[in-house]
Amino acid sequence: MKVSTQASSMSKTLDYEKANCLGLNTDYFYMTESDLQSEGLSLKVIRRICFDCPIQPACAEYGFKYEKYGTFGGYTDQERALITGKQWNSRELRRMFEQLANLGVRLSTVFEYAAIKPTHIVPAYWKKEGVHE
Repeated sequence: MKVSTQASSMSKTLDYEKANCLGLNTDYFYMTESDLQSEGLSLKVIRRICFDCPIQPACAEYGFKYEKYGTFGGYTDQERALITGKQWNSRELRRMFEQLANLGVRLSTVFEYAAIKPTHIVPAYWKKEGVHE
């Protein structure tokens, strides 16, 4: 896989020595929920590792900008596609937001990484946090 110079540069600026996932099998971050379960894990566990991580914002930004597969900064590839509007599906979007809210993730922070205008997002989620367009 060819990595862009910009992606390579950004990857080098991530301080992996401070990452919660340091020492973990990186395959976990590319597995499906059923594969994780067969390993005695769950997506919720993986996401908690990410959302409690000191480099989570930078890792999420990297994932949104450069990665097509895997979980980066707590966001799966499917979620990144939903957030950026590449695979808009209201049911999946609602499910994802509910899962993020259950993890304590403020929905307004989701869009800090995506460089998009969240006009396609269900307005009720924005009203909950007092975010106005």
